[in-house]
Amino acid sequence: MRTSRTVRLEHDFLAMQALQSEVIKWEADRRVPPEIYAVDYNLRGMTGPNTFSETHTVVIKLLPEYPDRPPLAKFTSRPLLFHPHVFGNGVVCVGGYSPDEGLAVFCLRLAKYIQFQPYLINTQSPANKEALNWFKENRSQLPVDNTPLPDFSLTTKL
Repeated sequence: MRTSRTVRLEHDFLAMQALQSEVIKWEADRRVPPEIYAVDYNLRGMTGPNTFSETHTVVIKLLPEYPDRPPLAKFTSRPLLFHPHVFGNGVVCVGGYSPDEGLAVFCLRLAKYIQFQPYLINTQSPANKEALNWFKENRSQLPVDNTPLPDFSLTTKL
C-alpha cells in the first residue's frame, strides 16, 4: 500500500532528477523511493571570513515524519560552509520550512545559502553568530556567487 509519504518521496525523487546539472549533482540511497541524498554543489561559497570554496556537499535525510517535519541537512565537505544558518558542525538550521516545500526546492534554498543570497538571512535566528556579524558588516559584497539556478517557483514554494 502506498502512503501519502511514499507518494511525496516519489514526487521529490522526480523533481530531484530535473535538478541534476553541472551546478547541482546528487546521489541517493538505494531505497525506492530514496530517503537520503548526497548533493554536490559547484558554486562559490564562503568557508570563513573572506575565504571561499567552489564545491560543497550536503547530506540530506528525510526522516519518517517528513514532509511534516523538515529534512535534516548537514554540510559534510571541508572546510564547512560559513553562513549564518549553518552551525559549526555543518548542520543546517532549517527555519521557515513548510511541508509544501519540495525536496528540490529545499536543495535550491541550500544552493542560495551557498551563494550567500542576502534575502534569505534571518538575522533573528542565527546558527553561526560570527557569520551573521560578517554578513551585517559586508552586505554589499553579497551574493558571493551569481550562477543561475533552476526556477521551480511556478510549481512549488520556497
